[in-house]
Amino acid sequence: MSSSNPLLPAQSRYSVPATQNSPRGESLNPQLTLANRLTEQLGLAPGSLAADQADNFAPNKVADRVLGFVGGRLQQDAADGADADALQKRLDQAVRGIEKGFAEARKILDGMGMLNGKVAADIDATYEAIQSGLQNLRERFLPDTAAPVERTSQLSAERFSAQAETFEMNLTTRDGDQLRISIAQASASMGTLQAYSQSGAGGQSGAVRASSSEMRIGQWQVELDGELDADELKALEGLMQQVQELADTFYAGDVQGAFERALTLDMDTSQLASMSLSMTQTRVTQVSAAYGQVSGPGAAPSVTNNALREYADGLLQSLRQASEIGNDAREMLESMLDGGFSLDGRFDQERLDKASALNGKLLDGIQGLLDQGRLTL
Repeated sequence: MSSSNPLLPAQSRYSVPATQNSPRGESLNPQLTLANRLTEQLGLAPGSLAADQADNFAPNKVADRVLGFVGGRLQQDAADGADADALQKRLDQAVRGIEKGFAEARKILDGMGMLNGKVAADIDATYEAIQSGLQNLRERFLPDTAAPVERTSQLSAERFSAQAETFEMNLTTRDGDQLRISIAQASASMGTLQAYSQSGAGGQSGAVRASSSEMRIGQWQVELDGELDADELKALEGLMQQVQELADTFYAGDVQGAFERALTLDMDTSQLASMSLSMTQTRVTQVSAAYGQVSGPGAAPSVTNNALREYADGLLQSLRQASEIGNDAREMLESMLDGGFSLDGRFDQERLDKASALNGKLLDGIQGLLDQGRLTL
């Protein structure tokens, strides 16, 4: 994995005792849990963010190692002649990985009953130190687009006061079968898929019996009541993973102010979707100028466009996956987006409303492009 790592300079490595990466090692050191989750999400070699002494897991030490890797990769890209857009994409990639790493670590520690007191304070302090360091990297490598990023304070309260504990949805599969789905945030000890497949004559896979079966998909605990064939089950798992990734992408983009600006643009939904999916370069250029007008001095159109393009593309891929399961793909996707985002502790009601508005605009626009034959599922 290290040979193709997108963020890590090849010569930079930290040695770490093997025992530190074990579940027991993580339970003894919550900051190691965080370091390991960040390692995974940043695409680093296992153990890259670990340390050989307990005091090296202090918030500033963990933050320094994360920022060292990100800054080192940006410096290498700059030395190789990368332009501002390429450097912005690299930094955006790091921001998304960091957000996902913190989210996963918090959920794990919360499930273990450890996310309180000094543990929670250290996680928050590490996050704040990394955010401050990322702003310094923006000012260093992207001085023309380094407007300060507003962040929500009281991170622990925001991230773990989800608007819902569970949600249910019913759908009709393409084969006409009825399926009830119940979804909640998974506990740290939740097991894996328990549904099974029956093979018919010739070894071909038949229906997956999912009645009252439970599975863990990403950070969700999912209970299925109904019947799916193997392809439908695979598509459902992919859709749920994609929706969770969309939550991460939305959160990271919202922190940058990307979607607030998108919602203020005076354009019809098909134009917004077309621009977001980079279907017309001329329109992208025009909208980039519009972003500058509505955002004010110091705004970074490239940040907005990158975040919005990634989000819109993820939404389109989710719609395609939903179409493999049921006939009303949009209704299914919107139900899963609304319910799934409400389980995420990073989303207060204001952020949920903003996500719902953006999802509605983009899905309306995508439908318009489908009707025009400019997109296909």
